[in-house]
Amino acid sequence: MIGIICPNIPGHNVAITGKRSAVRWIAWLCGSIILNEMIMNAKIRDHVAKYNAAKGWDTTDESIIETIMESHEVWRGDESPHRWWTTCFMVTEIDGMLIGYVGAITTGDDSPSDKGWSFDPDSICEVEAKEVKAIVYVRKA
Repeated sequence: MIGIICPNIPGHNVAITGKRSAVRWIAWLCGSIILNEMIMNAKIRDHVAKYNAAKGWDTTDESIIETIMESHEVWRGDESPHRWWTTCFMVTEIDGMLIGYVGAITTGDDSPSDKGWSFDPDSICEVEAKEVKAIVYVRKA
Protein backbone atom coordinates (compact mmCIF):
# COMPACT_ATOMS: atom_id res chain seq x y z
CA MET A 1 0.00 0.00 0.00
CA ILE A 2 1.21 3.48 -0.78
CA GLY A 3 0.02 6.68 0.86
CA ILE A 4 0.49 10.23 -0.34
CA ILE A 5 1.18 12.71 2.46
CA CYS A 6 1.39 16.51 2.51
CA PRO A 7 4.19 16.83 5.09
CA ASN A 8 4.41 19.33 7.94
CA ILE A 9 0.99 20.84 7.36
CA PRO A 10 -1.40 21.74 10.15
CA GLY A 11 -4.98 20.68 9.61
CA HIS A 12 -7.14 17.63 9.41
CA ASN A 13 -6.28 14.36 7.69
CA VAL A 14 -8.90 12.66 5.55
CA ALA A 15 -8.40 9.09 4.31
CA ILE A 16 -9.30 8.53 0.66
CA THR A 17 -8.77 5.57 -1.61
CA GLY A 18 -8.03 5.17 -5.28
CA LYS A 19 -7.22 2.39 -7.71
CA ARG A 20 -4.24 2.16 -10.03
CA SER A 21 -2.95 -1.01 -11.70
CA ALA A 22 -5.29 -3.06 -9.50
CA VAL A 23 -3.48 -1.80 -6.38
CA ARG A 24 -5.46 0.03 -3.71
CA TRP A 25 -3.75 3.11 -2.37
CA ILE A 26 -4.53 5.36 0.58
CA ALA A 27 -3.83 9.05 0.81
CA TRP A 28 -4.28 11.71 3.42
CA LEU A 29 -5.38 15.16 2.40
CA CYS A 30 -3.94 17.87 4.56
CA GLY A 31 -4.98 21.36 5.46
CA SER A 32 -3.90 24.21 3.22
CA ILE A 33 -0.17 24.89 3.08
CA ILE A 34 -0.63 28.16 1.27
CA LEU A 35 -0.23 31.49 2.99
CA ASN A 36 -3.22 33.75 2.33
CA GLU A 37 -1.21 36.15 0.19
CA MET A 38 0.45 33.44 -1.90
CA ILE A 39 -0.83 31.19 -4.69
CA MET A 40 1.53 28.34 -3.73
CA ASN A 41 4.56 27.92 -1.56
CA ALA A 42 7.88 29.29 -2.80
CA LYS A 43 9.56 25.87 -3.08
CA ILE A 44 6.93 24.60 -5.52
CA ARG A 45 6.81 27.89 -7.42
CA ASP A 46 10.61 28.01 -7.83
CA HIS A 47 10.86 24.34 -8.83
CA VAL A 48 8.14 24.52 -11.49
CA ALA A 49 9.32 27.95 -12.73
CA LYS A 50 12.82 26.50 -13.24
CA TYR A 51 11.31 23.53 -15.07
CA ASN A 52 9.22 25.84 -17.29
CA ALA A 53 12.18 28.13 -18.01
CA ALA A 54 14.32 25.16 -19.09
CA LYS A 55 11.58 24.20 -21.57
CA GLY A 56 11.23 27.79 -22.82
CA TRP A 57 7.77 28.16 -21.29
CA ASP A 58 6.29 31.08 -19.39
CA THR A 59 6.99 31.28 -15.63
CA THR A 60 3.92 33.22 -14.49
CA ASP A 61 1.75 31.77 -11.72
CA GLU A 62 -0.92 30.90 -14.30
CA SER A 63 1.64 28.98 -16.40
CA ILE A 64 3.02 27.22 -13.33
CA ILE A 65 -0.49 26.09 -12.38
CA GLU A 66 -1.12 24.94 -15.95
CA THR A 67 2.13 22.94 -15.92
CA ILE A 68 1.13 21.27 -12.65
CA MET A 69 -2.36 20.42 -13.87
CA GLU A 70 -1.21 19.19 -17.30
CA SER A 71 1.73 17.08 -16.07
CA HIS A 72 1.68 13.29 -15.97
CA GLU A 73 -0.67 12.11 -13.22
CA VAL A 74 1.00 9.48 -11.01
CA TRP A 75 -1.90 9.01 -8.59
CA ARG A 76 -5.54 10.04 -8.18
CA GLY A 77 -8.01 9.33 -5.42
CA ASP A 78 -11.69 10.19 -5.22
CA GLU A 79 -12.29 12.79 -2.58
CA SER A 80 -15.89 13.86 -2.92
CA PRO A 81 -18.58 13.01 -5.48
CA HIS A 82 -21.06 15.72 -6.49
CA ARG A 83 -23.95 15.70 -8.93
CA TRP A 84 -21.98 17.11 -11.87
CA TRP A 85 -18.35 16.29 -10.98
CA THR A 86 -16.13 14.38 -8.58
CA THR A 87 -13.36 16.31 -6.87
CA CYS A 88 -10.15 14.29 -6.66
CA PHE A 89 -6.78 14.69 -5.00
CA MET A 90 -4.31 14.34 -7.86
CA VAL A 91 -0.55 13.88 -7.73
CA THR A 92 1.84 14.73 -10.55
CA GLU A 93 5.60 14.45 -10.78
CA ILE A 94 7.53 17.37 -12.21
CA ASP A 95 11.28 16.90 -12.56
CA GLY A 96 11.48 14.68 -9.47
CA MET A 97 9.07 16.65 -7.23
CA LEU A 98 5.69 15.12 -6.32
CA ILE A 99 3.02 17.83 -6.32
CA GLY A 100 -0.58 17.31 -5.23
CA TYR A 101 -3.69 19.38 -5.82
CA VAL A 102 -7.46 19.03 -5.76
CA GLY A 103 -8.87 18.69 -9.27
CA ALA A 104 -12.14 17.40 -10.68
CA ILE A 105 -13.37 14.91 -13.24
CA THR A 106 -16.71 14.55 -15.00
CA THR A 107 -18.31 11.65 -16.77
CA GLY A 108 -20.02 13.66 -19.50
CA ASP A 109 -18.99 15.82 -22.43
CA ASP A 110 -18.66 18.96 -20.30
CA SER A 111 -15.56 19.90 -18.35
CA PRO A 112 -15.80 20.41 -14.58
CA SER A 113 -15.54 24.18 -15.07
CA ASP A 114 -18.44 24.04 -17.56
CA LYS A 115 -20.50 22.56 -14.72
CA GLY A 116 -19.53 25.21 -12.16
CA TRP A 117 -16.43 23.72 -10.48
CA SER A 118 -13.48 26.05 -10.04
CA PHE A 119 -9.84 25.22 -9.29
CA ASP A 120 -8.49 26.32 -5.90
CA PRO A 121 -4.76 27.16 -6.11
CA ASP A 122 -4.59 26.83 -2.31
CA SER A 123 -4.87 23.05 -2.74
CA ILE A 124 -1.40 22.81 -4.32
CA CYS A 125 1.09 21.11 -2.00
CA GLU A 126 4.24 19.04 -2.12
CA VAL A 127 3.62 15.38 -1.30
CA GLU A 128 5.74 12.34 -0.63
CA ALA A 129 5.02 8.65 -1.06
CA LYS A 130 4.75 6.64 2.14
CA GLU A 131 4.28 2.91 2.37
CA VAL A 132 1.52 1.94 4.80
CA LYS A 133 -0.05 -1.33 5.85
CA ALA A 134 -3.80 -1.58 5.26
CA ILE A 135 -6.40 -4.30 5.55
CA VAL A 136 -8.61 -4.90 2.53
CA TYR A 137 -11.45 -7.38 2.24
CA VAL A 138 -11.74 -9.69 -0.76
CA ARG A 139 -14.38 -12.20 -1.75
CA LYS A 140 -13.68 -15.80 -0.75
CA ALA A 141 -13.07 -18.18 -3.63
